[in-house]
Amino acid sequence: MISTNENALLSLKRSFVVNLTLGLAAGLLVSCGVKEESGPEAGAGPVAPEGTVSFTKDVAPIIVTHCGPCHIAESKGELSLFSYSVLMQGTLANGAVILPGFADRSSMVTLIENGEMPKKGGPLSASDQSKIRIWIDEGAFFDGESQGQSLTALTGLTVPSLPEE
Repeated sequence: MISTNENALLSLKRSFVVNLTLGLAAGLLVSCGVKEESGPEAGAGPVAPEGTVSFTKDVAPIIVTHCGPCHIAESKGELSLFSYSVLMQGTLANGAVILPGFADRSSMVTLIENGEMPKKGGPLSASDQSKIRIWIDEGAFFDGESQGQSLTALTGLTVPSLPEE
């Protein structure tokens, strides 16, 4: 049987470990430049630190232009890239296609870099591939107004037609 003093000591140790863990996690988020959103989209996710690859300016235009004909205009392979929030959900069958912070483990990167995607219209340039990889490695942050906004509205671009076969 554990004595009252031993119970108190165990409780104190647990409290210390929990507080230390929470403190370290908060410190890590602050040191990475992550801050919580405020306003109408509060709670929707972290905001991108300054100086990173921009989803709205860099990544979304690539997706609309090169992936849009199959994954915005349609949902080929059960994958829709209609908006950031839909993109981050992935597919029902295979789950997430983007793992924030882990480009090497993200199937979207693997398929693009292996030349399997896009299936039509030719491969992405090395520059476009690099932007997507860096964006994911940096945390795949969203830097627009609404994560549910369509990528075409977000970028002002229209989805091009599929190339003729």
